[in-house]
Amino acid sequence: MKQKFLIVDDSELDCYIAQKVIQYSSEDVDINMFKDAKNALDYIVKTSSDNEQSKTIVLLDILMPVMDGYAFMEDFERMRPELKKNYLIIAITSSMYRNQIDRIYTFESIKGVLEKPITMRELNKIILESDPDYPVVN
Repeated sequence: MKQKFLIVDDSELDCYIAQKVIQYSSEDVDINMFKDAKNALDYIVKTSSDNEQSKTIVLLDILMPVMDGYAFMEDFERMRPELKKNYLIIAITSSMYRNQIDRIYTFESIKGVLEKPITMRELNKIILESDPDYPVVN
């Protein structure tokens, strides 16, 4: 089964690094990248169905201009539960300030927080804790 990822990060370099880490770990992946969180939300609404076969992992930068990760999560949490269940959201950040981490964890759909640059080991750990049946990337 093809694993699906959405990378939402305003930094082109961080998007590139995350993409390469994921691609290096598995050839059977589908990765979409967004530098604007609003565009990522629009994509989720337009392309999602309530009965998707597999979950999409979203790597969401917390601090971005225009729409940050908190605003993204506020909008995401208002979506239909049938749609939200198809997404596993992991926040990513280059600064692990306690107040930022505590605030992002107030959103029910956040399954973990990773410090940039991400590693597959840490990503897989969060995926397994959140959804033991999800086929992790090697």
